[in-house]
Amino acid sequence: MNESDLLKIHNIIDGNKLYEMTKKKYKLNNFNHFQLLIHANCDNFISVQGGNSVLASYFGGINVIYSKRGSELVCGAYSGHYKKYSNCDVVHSDNYEDFIGLIKAKF
Repeated sequence: MNESDLLKIHNIIDGNKLYEMTKKKYKLNNFNHFQLLIHANCDNFISVQGGNSVLASYFGGINVIYSKRGSELVCGAYSGHYKKYSNCDVVHSDNYEDFIGLIKAKF
């Protein structure tokens, strides 16, 4: 099963398609503008290592992050500065089954 199939099964609109559907109606400047608006209207986040996990940490609530390796783990970013962006509750797992468990427990 691929990503497109999973989105259909769970009735989820791909972010790129949603952007294309709404950019004229809401006079969005670019995808980054769209992404910030989406994040600003969410209370909780599920993210993966990288830029989106940083961005999701700027908006409060809960950010459940999946990351197996990388500089964020080496410097303790998830338990350190990520939480300071907005006083959000950042939880992390490097094990996929545990990650799913965190999602179920938090949401």
